[in-house]
Amino acid sequence: MHNSRVDVLFLAKVFDQAERYEEIAQLLKEIVQSDVELSPDERSLLSVAYKNMMGSKRNAWRIISSLQLKYENTSQSEMIKNYRIKIRNEIVDLGNEVLQLLDQHLIPSNQSDNVSAVFFQKMKADYYRYIAELFINDENEFGKKVTENCLETYNLAKSMAENFLPVTHPVRLGLILNFSVFCTEIMKDYELGRQMAERAFHEAVSELETLSEEFYYETITILQLLR
Repeated sequence: MHNSRVDVLFLAKVFDQAERYEEIAQLLKEIVQSDVELSPDERSLLSVAYKNMMGSKRNAWRIISSLQLKYENTSQSEMIKNYRIKIRNEIVDLGNEVLQLLDQHLIPSNQSDNVSAVFFQKMKADYYRYIAELFINDENEFGKKVTENCLETYNLAKSMAENFLPVTHPVRLGLILNFSVFCTEIMKDYELGRQMAERAFHEAVSELETLSEEFYYETITILQLLR
């Protein structure tokens, strides 16, 4: 590594304030690929960087998908279709980049800390979900396989969270929130998604008096989304 971890973290925080997410990801990949356990700050910044990079592509995908319907029977439809394919490929490529980092470095190197172990398993499921979204209405073998991997990974992350994290922990609650979105939007199992979110909400509310000040705001925010 060319920079110390202290320097890398400092620069990553500067880039975060400047919303230079690709540069944050490039910086932190140095640390990730050295196979060390990440600090909470490093973990958070890496997640924020990739989430924002993926978020802009997912937003573009939604906009172009709606425009494709609007221009379906016009001379411009082929141009929009081709651009939609381009964005889809970008999402798949970025998703695969993150999944590779998780499988080869982040998950193996962050097993000794329960929060990190669940966090990165959740992150893996989330990036499978971002790819699976692209194939919701397609009879596509690749899409089916990604959806299966996503379900399997969410189930593993959920099992880990239930074993290692309290019901009020924001990582556990965020996982259940995202898993319920997967059930509802991709699996089309609305009842399972609703039950999962409802159960997590009631379990956490019953234990709110045990919630530490450190996680209070984050937990309350997720509970409002689960409600």
